[in-house]
Formats: sequence, structure tokens, C-alpha cells
Amino acid sequence: MPSRRDFIKYLGASGAAALSTKAKANHDSSSSSTKPNVVLVVADQWRASALEMGPSNDNGYQTTQLLQTPHLKSFGETGMRLDRCFATKPVCTPNRSAIITGQYPHETGMFNNNLMLPPDIPCMSDVFNDAGYRTYYVGKWHMDGGGKGTSGSPAAGWVPKNWRRRGLNQWDGMNRGHSYYNGSFMLDDDGSKIPVPTANPSGTLDEQLADFEPHRQVDLAMDYLTDHQANHDGENFFIWLNFGPPHDPFTPPAPFDTYSAASLVARPNNTDSSNMSALANYYGLCTALDYEFKRLSDHLESLGLTEDTIVVFTSDHGEMMGSHGYVRKGQPEDESWRIPFLVRWPQHVPANAVSDTAFSSTDIMPTLLGMCGLDIPDSVSGSDKSQLLYGNSIPDTPVYGENEGNGYSSGWRGIVKKIGGVTYKLILRVNRDVTPNEMYTGELYDLDNDPYELTNQVDNPSFAAIRTDLEDTIDQWRTETGDTYYPAQGTPMASGSYPNTATVNEDLNSKILKKDDGKHYLQVKSQSRIFFTMQESPDMSSGSWTDVGSAKHGNGNLLNFEIGDLGSLAFLGIPKMFYRVKAEESLVSGSTDFIEGGNISGSSSADWSNGAPSSAVPGTIGLDITSGTMGGGLNGQVITQLAGTILVNSGTASSQAFDGSTKYTLVGGIFRRTTSHVLRLGQNSNSSSVEFNIVGGLLDLSSSAGSTGLVFMGTDSVLNISGGTVDVSGNQIYLHDSSNHTDTAIINFEEESAGDVTCALLKFSSAKLGYINFETGSSGTLTVTDDISDASTGLTFEDLWNSGRLRYMDENTGNFSDHFQVSGSTLSLK
Repeated sequence: MPSRRDFIKYLGASGAAALSTKAKANHDSSSSSTKPNVVLVVADQWRASALEMGPSNDNGYQTTQLLQTPHLKSFGETGMRLDRCFATKPVCTPNRSAIITGQYPHETGMFNNNLMLPPDIPCMSDVFNDAGYRTYYVGKWHMDGGGKGTSGSPAAGWVPKNWRRRGLNQWDGMNRGHSYYNGSFMLDDDGSKIPVPTANPSGTLDEQLADFEPHRQVDLAMDYLTDHQANHDGENFFIWLNFGPPHDPFTPPAPFDTYSAASLVARPNNTDSSNMSALANYYGLCTALDYEFKRLSDHLESLGLTEDTIVVFTSDHGEMMGSHGYVRKGQPEDESWRIPFLVRWPQHVPANAVSDTAFSSTDIMPTLLGMCGLDIPDSVSGSDKSQLLYGNSIPDTPVYGENEGNGYSSGWRGIVKKIGGVTYKLILRVNRDVTPNEMYTGELYDLDNDPYELTNQVDNPSFAAIRTDLEDTIDQWRTETGDTYYPAQGTPMASGSYPNTATVNEDLNSKILKKDDGKHYLQVKSQSRIFFTMQESPDMSSGSWTDVGSAKHGNGNLLNFEIGDLGSLAFLGIPKMFYRVKAEESLVSGSTDFIEGGNISGSSSADWSNGAPSSAVPGTIGLDITSGTMGGGLNGQVITQLAGTILVNSGTASSQAFDGSTKYTLVGGIFRRTTSHVLRLGQNSNSSSVEFNIVGGLLDLSSSAGSTGLVFMGTDSVLNISGGTVDVSGNQIYLHDSSNHTDTAIINFEEESAGDVTCALLKFSSAKLGYINFETGSSGTLTVTDDISDASTGLTFEDLWNSGRLRYMDENTGNFSDHFQVSGSTLSLK
């Protein structure tokens, strides 16, 4: 029987190898036939205004102490500075994917952090690799799902040597994580942790910075360049260096911890001065990176590579730092959305040049490929603006931004466009009180005359024509790029993981929905550049499948296949007709999706006694599953619950366990334990590595449901919280019950996400390694109503911090009050 929710596609050595391309871009007329090298440096969370130069920069209103970025200032004077460069979505993973693919997040499905870039999308580094460039990556990646850390074999944060590296041949970095000193997550090309040297506080500046992660990353890049010059002269290289700072935690190295909060002035659109301490440390990190960038630039010069190398400095997004009442990112305001962009290529890019022509992260890939004379894949939505960087005039096209909404921003779409020589910004907001979520024009700013965005002109009659122009332009862009996230619901999102092998599964994210025309559709989105046909069968038997309707092209499009009247297709909650989509391409074998979820009425049962829900009656997963038994437990299963209710209501406590390498992800619906027993993550007798991921919905282990709580067992057990609710009220969460293994039990509140955990008792085993971890930007909460215990009872959250049971970014640096706040019995990040 074909598997549910996937199809099989064979990829060759390169995911981009067989893809058609746009016309090859022309070099500037002054260029030679020799292709240039490329060094792309991307900082994390560096806003455009955090430089000594540029419009509305932070030094424009500081009076006592000025931000120091002298080396970037000098570098900009040797090339070009783009003052209107914007992220596509000012969040880490989505905008990094825009840089490497030249596509918008709503085209790739990379809507949120901790997703894996789908395998079929051509990437900039693939093109460089295919063109014979030596390719090297160093630093933070954050496009390989949620993997993080240096423990395990292979290490959790290691990106394997396969298609997931997107043509980058050598790799020194990590998927994600922000810990800039001894807790660095840096891994070498084979996945081993890179040792952290000991800094010498009284030594030279470089000796003082020896344990600073960006310092070591620049050392690696310089070593690569030295080896290249000695052993690969005549070959081209593409180096992508990604710094973690100035992303929080805001912990600058001592030599650059020189800014005083008392001496700093808040940005004119920030009426709250409480962020000045964070701003001082943020500036310290910026100045530290300025120094590290100089080291890299000087090394290129010392090797005689400056003239032949394009060097770019930019960022994945900015930092609000209290402006307009916000912190961090995700917002459409200048501090979050606008990013620095500096570029140098002597004899090609004019020196000391500045442009206010709009530029986007989606333009980076086609522009760099164009400058190198390489083919630009058809999939790219951004524009080749290499002529702009050569100092030539080009049409001033708009740039666009987006956010679907999450723990730190509401949904929005944005446009920046020059009209009549003036640059305007228009923001569409999402009205969440309307179903479906409709968008309305929320803000309109004249950026030339109101750079701090203090005066919203959206209702000003004198701006009516401007507003109409911008609304029409952004509507056209949304149509052309297939932006159906709003008002349509359920646009497919990229997966958190894809198989490593050459044969890969693509999650088609299908759903049944009823549209405004009153008809039901099987809706599918595929990134594959092939055609699909819907098929139906009464019993799923071999030879019973027949084609329905015409074929539709994937290629990132949202495909809607009309199906019959569902009211006549349900019998006892199980559809009498089954549907799937078939891939029409010799490179694809197998078939896709049975119907899942949507507006189908009725309910069904799933018997888990013989394994995972995939062995249940075909066609029922994602319907309202109203009863399920785990008589045999789950061992080594990978399960995603999209909707419905799973009731674990029979069997003994020991048989209701997640065991082996089981990974259960609750996206929606309810998972409830009912019959006077705990839910176990792991088993006493077995080695296991269990993950329960709460993305949405409700994990109900409360006393009112009939459960007795949650116990972590086995070898390694993790409860990851990125949304939804974990209700263990009236019961215990026990990290870690006694077992035969060296155990680790973690409740982890994921980076930049939400989610709430409530229990009566929080209990630790003094002989085991169990702890609570909050990652940066989490808005999640932990509520313990009765007692916290370890070796003794009556502990506080601060006691857990002092004992290492509570951590921030997997570390215990600083004081409890630096990171956390407590309101009654509830813990959260500040």
C-alpha cells in the first residue's frame, strides 16, 4: 500500500542539475573573462541604523557616546552602500532561505524558524558549486530544521554531507544556537565539536578574543583562504561566513564592552529607555564584529585577493530594541525590516558610492550570480541588480516583505516603493477578527521625510493616490508570486526534516477544504517541477486507481483538485472513495497522499496496538479520531497529529510509553491520557531517544482527564515546546525517573516561539541529568502550582537556576534575574 503524506523522488548529484535557467547575465563591460571570487558575510540581527553612516543611523541622535563601526565605514567607502536594503521576512530561517534561494518565504514554505529548506529548490551555493567554485561555509546555518547542539553521534547541530549542504563542499559551523564563548555550538566538517581556546584577559587584543566565537570563525575563514592561495591558485571560491551576533544574548567580549547605558539616548521612536542596557551591549557586539570584519578584509589584502573578490556585508534582519514598543524582530518597522548592505569589488563597483534604490534579500542570489556571469535559475523571484552595483542606473523597482504572524509579530505584508522621487512604505495588516483572515491597509509612511515612521499617512486624503498605487502594486506582486497565505488558510509549510538519502520524501501538506463556490477540493502544494494528477479508488486495491480531471504543474504552485460531494462519501466516518495525487515524471515513483483533515464530518477509530497510526484504517488519519489504544506502545515511530483527539484509555502504565527513537509532533487537536496512569517518554529497560514536540493543540495529562502525569525515562527524552498547551494540572512532571541508563531529560521552550506548560508538581531525580531550558525569544510559560523538588522539596525557580536545573540557551551564565521573571507560580523569560 502506498505510504501516506509523501511521494518518492530520486535526486541526482545536485538538486539543481536538471533545472532550466534564465538567460546568463552579462558582466560589466569593464570585466575580464576571469570570474571573481565571492565572500558573503551575514550578521544576525544587525539593523541598518547600527552603523556610523547611512540615513537615520543611530549616531544621528546620540550626544555623549557614539556607536563605533570604523572598519565597516572604511570598507563602505571603498565600494557601494545600499541604503534601502530590506529583508524579505525579518526572521532568521525565512530570510536566510530567501538569500540562498532568491525566493520569498511564501514560495518556499520557509515561514518560520527551525524548518528545513526543501530539497528540490535550487540554491545559490549549488550554482557556484556546479560552476566549479570551491565552496566553504562557516557559522550559523539555521535552515536544517530544529537540530541544535554538539552532543550525540552525529551531533544534533551537524548538517550532513549530502544535499542538505546545498553544494557547500566544506563546512565549519552549526545549524543553530547562540552561545558565543565556552558554550559555542561550532562543529567541524565531520561533526566534531571545535575546541574553544582559552582567552588571555591581559594579552593582546586577539588573545583576549580567543574564545569569542566570531573571532574563531574569522580564523577559520582566514585559514581557508591561506590554504586556497597556497594549494588552489587559479580556482575560484565562494565563502559564506555567518556570524551569530549581534543577536542576543547581548554579551560583548570584554575589550568591546565599552558602551554605557547611561550615556546612550533612545531612538526618537522609542519612548521607553529601559532597553538602554541591552542597547549598550548590542553596540558592543556590533563594534566587536566590525573589528572581526577588518581582520578578514585585511587578510584578503595580504594574500593579494582583494582585486579579484566580491565582498558583501549584510544581515538576515534587524533588531527593534524598544522602537515603537517592540523588541527583537519580525516587524515591518525600519529597525526590524531594513538591513545593511555593503559591497566591494575594485575596478567594478565604484568607490564611495551610495544608492537609495530599493534592494531585497531575494536580489542577493541573482545579483551575485549575475556579477559572476553564471546562470540564474528560473525559480528565482528576485532581480539581478548587478548593473546597480556597477554604478549604472536601473529601474527603481519596489521591494516587498512579509510575516505570517507568530509569537513576536502579527501577520503583515509590506511594500517599499519610490513614487515621484519620494520613497514610501505601505503595510497591510491581518484582521484576525475576520474569518478568513482578511488584510487591510494599516500604515503608510513617507520614508524620506519621516524616517522614524512617526506619522501614519494612511488616512490622509493628500496621500490617497499614493495609497492606491501602493495597494495595486502589492496586490499584483501577491498574485504573481502565488501569495495565498492570506486570506486563504493553510498554505503549506516546509517540513522540519527531510530524509538524507538520494531518495527523498516531499511532504505535500494536502488538505480537504470547501471553497466559496461550495465545492470540495483536495489541495496540494509541491516544490517539484513536475505535473500531478488526482486519482480516486473505492478500495485502494491494485489497479483500482483512475485519473480524475487534468494534470496540474507543481513548481511551488498551490494545486486545487475538485472532488465530489463529500456528504455522499462518508460511511461510519470512513470515506467510501479514496483520493491521492500521482506524480507524472519518470524520476518519481510511488504515489502521494490520501485525503487528510479538512471539513469532513464524522469520526473514526484508530487501533494503535500494532504500532503507529499509519497502520490504522487508510484514509482516516487527520479525521476526528475519537479513540485510540496504545496497547503495544510506540517504538521508533515518527508521527504527526494534525487534528482530532487521541485518547489513550487502556493498557498498563508500562505499555503506554514512547520508546526507541519515537518522535511525536502535535500540530493540532488533543492527545489525552485518561486511565489512572502516567504517559512515559522512554522505558526503564530500553535505550531510547524520544522527542515529543508540541507545536499546537493540547497535550492533556491532567488529573481531571484521569491521567497521573508525565514521566521522563529511557536514555534521552525531550519535550519541545513551540506552541500549544501542556496541561498536567493536578499531576506531576518527573524529570527523570530511575532507570538503568545515563539519562538526560529536558523540557525545552523553543527559540522565538510560544507555548504553555502547567503542572502541580515538578520533580527531579538527584541522580539524573534533567533540566528546563528556555531559548532566546521564547514567550512560553512554565507554571508549577504546588511544589518543586529535587533532593529536597519547596524549591523555587531561582533554586533551579542555581543548581543548573534551569538554563537559558543551555547555559547558566549570569544571574537568574538577568533572564527570567516570575509572576505568582509562573516562570517566563524577561
